[in-house]
Amino acid sequence: MVRRPASAELVDSAEPALTDQRERLKYGLSLTMGEALTTLLEYLVFLTMEGSIYRAAFPSTTDLNLLQHLARIIYRSLSTLLFIYWISFRHSSTFGLDVGVIPERLGMFQMRLSPLFFKFVAFQFVSNAVVVFIHYVNDSSLITVGNLIESLRNPSTMFDMLVIASIREEFLFRGIMSLGVARRYGRIQSEAIAVIPSLLFASVHLLNFQSSRYTPSYVCMQITLSLLIGLVYAIRLRVTGCLWETILLHATNNFLASFVRTQDKLDLTAPIIMIPLMHTFIVYGLILRNGWPAASSDDETAIKQE
Repeated sequence: MVRRPASAELVDSAEPALTDQRERLKYGLSLTMGEALTTLLEYLVFLTMEGSIYRAAFPSTTDLNLLQHLARIIYRSLSTLLFIYWISFRHSSTFGLDVGVIPERLGMFQMRLSPLFFKFVAFQFVSNAVVVFIHYVNDSSLITVGNLIESLRNPSTMFDMLVIASIREEFLFRGIMSLGVARRYGRIQSEAIAVIPSLLFASVHLLNFQSSRYTPSYVCMQITLSLLIGLVYAIRLRVTGCLWETILLHATNNFLASFVRTQDKLDLTAPIIMIPLMHTFIVYGLILRNGWPAASSDDETAIKQE
């Protein structure tokens, strides 16, 4: 009788374990995507209902007085709080947790901002000033201070961009969905935790094709950048453990976007557009490249400590 090598026996014993692991990953992926898509559907239904009430209460969006702007801001704020409470309640029930545990796990009960945050925000403002100057020299109306001033004339819409959109989207995509992915995959799977919510975050911007405020070329650029920016924000949350940093980064990005005239067709081959875009991709790409190993390292450390 020929005795099989010990190495062959080890391989045979390892195969069922690998198969089980693959099956668990597939099962976890299906559950994760199901939960994420359900959460996204809830968000879209909420936006539809909120928008219907909003349009009925505020049929005009121009020539509003201060009290009307204030009423719109209060309505958006209350609806945002309601949405955050509902989505926290539903997911805490799914996880078997108290409602307050989810904001606590997202670091929302205390403000923690990393040194990279302040450096990156300063860099963004300086870069934006250079881009605005380039467009001014070339007599371009695409990225100007005038566009920002025009946006500031509608304070309730500006509040939506800077505060409401930043809090809602970060809490939903970087917060709730990241916790859901981590629950299914474990804290060490930084790739899944970053990629899945970021893909859904980018896909939501497909809705902007229906808006008259944006040209198709602008929306295409918005979707592409949303995916990259979403990945960076997800990794920053993994590294810092505080959602406030990504909320403030999101608000900063939206503020700088108000310099851009969204109704103009973009010629992406024009140097004054292509160069800033390439610059953006390079900067975010470098942050993502350097931040990803740090997030994985932090996850491994957390696993060992547990």
